[in-house]
Amino acid sequence: MLIEIAAALEGLLFTCAWARRRRAQRRHLWTGNRCSIHLPVVDDYLKQQTAGASRVEVFAASQLAAVCRKAVQTQSFQSVLLHGIRSARRGKLTSIWRVTL
Repeated sequence: MLIEIAAALEGLLFTCAWARRRRAQRRHLWTGNRCSIHLPVVDDYLKQQTAGASRVEVFAASQLAAVCRKAVQTQSFQSVLLHGIRSARRGKLTSIWRVTL
């Protein structure tokens, strides 16, 4: 009886550890890496430039940034960058996409 309880508890422990690890992996996929790079000069300048933003603008920017973070962490984004680099090395850009900041 005691051995059966110990075996059941051990199985439960392994199941809980596995579920916690899977949950952490899923959370990491959705939220990305929490360690972001801080550039104090750039951060301070941008805070000054966006000081008068409304709540709607802040919300829209945060949602768009979250979508961009998710898109950047995909294999297809890496492939798009690789295509751009290879096209630039050949001396011609085959893409009609333009990015302006």
